[in-house]
Amino acid sequence: MQLDANEVILKKDFMAKRSQIRKYMFLGPKYRGKWFILTPNAFKYYDGSIETGPKRVKGEIRLSSVLAVETVDGEFLDNRPYAFQVVYKQNEVGHLDDKSMIYVISVSEDQKIEWIQSIYEACHEVGCQFSKLFHRGVWLGKCYSCCSSINQRSEGCQPTTVVTAKVILEG
Repeated sequence: MQLDANEVILKKDFMAKRSQIRKYMFLGPKYRGKWFILTPNAFKYYDGSIETGPKRVKGEIRLSSVLAVETVDGEFLDNRPYAFQVVYKQNEVGHLDDKSMIYVISVSEDQKIEWIQSIYEACHEVGCQFSKLFHRGVWLGKCYSCCSSINQRSEGCQPTTVVTAKVILEG
């Protein structure tokens, strides 16, 4: 699948993604450079380099399936300070037991904040039902680094930005 020339691109950047392939878990996580493209309906990532641009789509998350877009404690991502996560339902009609997440490493704090805000705004446009909780830590194979929950599919241990913003606005 190639980049569609008629597709509206809301945001596009080259950042790193933490691998999710189980076979790498024994060797430790790998981080690979990917092109990330936000469209009105999807958050996609592509193979390619800075020189070549996006080449082949490697993954696509429908915005209507997004549950949260939040920062991540970089201490558990090899001390990478500008990490964020996109939590989503693998099956759009599924429940929390089929949720997944990807970890993205941006090059600066400003880039991280811009991406989180852009994805949230695009998700709002498609009527996302955001989760109330998320994990600021990462899954360590047996538990989360933030709360030691042993249930990988647990909703979370901290209020999401959406809930926090709503409390501030209504408070």
